Amino acid sequence: MATINNMLARAGLEGMARRREFREQLAREMSERWLGELVNCELGRKPDGPFWLLTIHHPTLGAQAVVVRLGNREPYSREALEFIIDRVARWAAQVP
Repeated sequence: MATINNMLARAGLEGMARRREFREQLAREMSERWLGELVNCELGRKPDGPFWLLTIHHPTLGAQAVVVRLGNREPYSREALEFIIDRVARWAAQVP
């Protein structure tokens, strides 16, 4: 029983570390590209797939919510990160 609990605890810690690392990388890349400050990001799931709900502090608009649907991409993958950056860049380019 203790072994199963240890395995679950380790998996939980690894998941938290993975989420933190992804969030930090996303925040860093957004900052480097002047896309605003990442305030928060939450992973959600709908029947048509996963999505990230981002709260971004934009320099001229203030706090804004941006939803990025991931399609078939694994939510914490490098591919997803690059896709999110591309979508946020497109969003920021449309801001007056």
